[in-house]
Amino acid sequence: MTGPRQPGGAPVYDQKQLTLIRASFVMGVAMFAVVTFFLHKQNGLPQGPPPDTLIYLPIVSIAVGLLSMFPLRTMWARETDPTKRLTLSFIGWAIGEAAALSGCVYYFFTDDPRFAIAGIFVLLATLMLFPIRRPD
Repeated sequence: MTGPRQPGGAPVYDQKQLTLIRASFVMGVAMFAVVTFFLHKQNGLPQGPPPDTLIYLPIVSIAVGLLSMFPLRTMWARETDPTKRLTLSFIGWAIGEAAALSGCVYYFFTDDPRFAIAGIFVLLATLMLFPIRRPD
């Protein structure tokens, strides 16, 4: 990415760019979930047994998301450097997105939306726990 950089070499993001980055985390998951929903509704997916180990993907990623969310939030709250705080926010948002996407992948292969809904709630929780700070 081009643009202004801080002394350490990290890019400087304004409010619009941060909002766009957060929206990209949400919209990728939302589009995948909606497309999967309509494919299942129209019977557009081939019916076949999913791999037996597929159930572990959403369980592990949702558990990791939930278990890592709160220590990461504590680190985020204690951090005074805005660049490091923003990095922790990106990590938190990515953890939430991973949980939501793995739930949606399970939904795609099995037509069982339980883990997709749980993963989306984890994503929403990370968005609430790691807000974008407005300049005062």
